[in-house]
Amino acid sequence: MTRSKISIALETLNAKQFVIKGQVTNENEYNSNVKWVVADNNGLAVFGTKPNDMPNWTAVKEEMDKLWVT
Repeated sequence: MTRSKISIALETLNAKQFVIKGQVTNENEYNSNVKWVVADNNGLAVFGTKPNDMPNWTAVKEEMDKLWVT
């Protein structure tokens, strides 16, 4: 299985617990297609909003631009 630029960039930036659905080529797609795994009130894993300590689109895009992988 080939890893995508977005997943490599996120991992390079120490992002953890995410799922990518579809393409991510711009900030809108980043915000809607990257799902973050967070804990709910009962401590169960659910999809939630991007935690503050995860990278923003600008940082991810800069890392993606450094990669040659398609």
